[in-house]
Amino acid sequence: MKCSVSGKVTDFQGNSLKYADVMILDKSFNPVCETKTDEFGKYKIEVESGQYMALVGLYEYGTRYLENWNWNICIRENIEIDMRIGGLEIYSINAFVPQGSNPPKIFIFFRPCSLKKYLENKHQIEASAVDYTVFGCNLENCGLTVSVNDEIVKVIKYDKILEYSAPHNIIAYLLQVEKPSNFSTEKISVIKIVLHDRETDEYGEGTLYIKFFS
Repeated sequence: MKCSVSGKVTDFQGNSLKYADVMILDKSFNPVCETKTDEFGKYKIEVESGQYMALVGLYEYGTRYLENWNWNICIRENIEIDMRIGGLEIYSINAFVPQGSNPPKIFIFFRPCSLKKYLENKHQIEASAVDYTVFGCNLENCGLTVSVNDEIVKVIKYDKILEYSAPHNIIAYLLQVEKPSNFSTEKISVIKIVLHDRETDEYGEGTLYIKFFS
C-alpha cells in the first residue's frame, strides 16, 4: 500500500524554500523516493508503507544551509511533516529509557554540526589537519528546546561526548530529559530537538520517531 508524506519546508524566519530537495532514505541511506518543493515550499511524496531510515529536507546544502533530518520514520498512513532548515544540523538522534531510573527519564543522543564553523575550517578539515570537533556545537552556548509528543520537557542534564570517527573525533551529546506526561509505550513517540547556536546565530531542528518498550 502506498502512503503520502506531505508538508512545507521553510527557514527559521518562516520563509518558504522553493525547489528544496525532500528524500526518503532506506537503511543504507539510499533514496527510495525524492521530490522538490513547489514555489510555496510545499511537497508531497508517495512511498510504500513501511519503516525507513529517514525523511530529509535540504536546500542550498553546504553553502547556506545544512539538513533537517526526521529519523526512523514509520509510514503506515498519510502523514504531514513540516521541516525548518537552518545552518545547524542535528544528526544521528537516538533515544532510550533506562530501567528503574528515578526520576523517570529519557536519554537522547545526537550530534550537532555548524555550517559556519565547517566553512571556516573547510580546507583544514579536507586535509585532515584538524579534528572534526571544530565544526561541532557547544551546548553551553546554545538555546536548546526538547519536546516529546509536542510537550516541551525539562533537560535534567547533558554530557558532552567525543565520538570516535576514524581517524578523528566528533562532538556529540547525551541528554537526560524528564518523561512527558503524555509518555506512552503503546504508540510511536516523536522527539524533536531545536537548537540555536548563539555563537554563530545559527538554528537547526531534528526529529526522531521511536516506539519505546514497556
